[in-house]
Amino acid sequence: MVHAAHHAQDALAAVLEADDVDERFAANDAEIEEAFADVEDLTQVEGELLDAFKETFANNVEIINDGLQGIEDLNPPDEVQEAHDAFRAALAEFAGALEGFGERVDDLEGPVDWEAFVTDPANNFEEADQRFTAACLTFQSVGQQYVADLNLDCADQEE
Repeated sequence: MVHAAHHAQDALAAVLEADDVDERFAANDAEIEEAFADVEDLTQVEGELLDAFKETFANNVEIINDGLQGIEDLNPPDEVQEAHDAFRAALAEFAGALEGFGERVDDLEGPVDWEAFVTDPANNFEEADQRFTAACLTFQSVGQQYVADLNLDCADQEE
């Protein structure tokens, strides 16, 4: 889940050349890491900790949607329009999957078995992430015809 959001974060920051995207995600990451730092039992997430995650995840969804709007506002050359449209559509699908997960997060009431929640198949948006990554790589490949060193950070280096 977090892994997938970081793919979108990196690609959005690269396409929009927006440090703001990275800064906003970094601030959210720092907040949630601090909130979860001393948690030993992820089967009993509740109260302020659950509220912190809900707020952080809602912020991440907002950032992705802001980035999507930025992508939609771009006016690419005709030569890359098809790849741009596929990238935008895949990002919109990914954003929708994140929003659906965010709605399920928002409905949580503690105590929550966090590990069980995030591994529930209903909360898996790996397919949307894979389609987004594929569209991002295609967009990057087309873009490299015009900007040789274009790197949209579509996928983790580990993959």
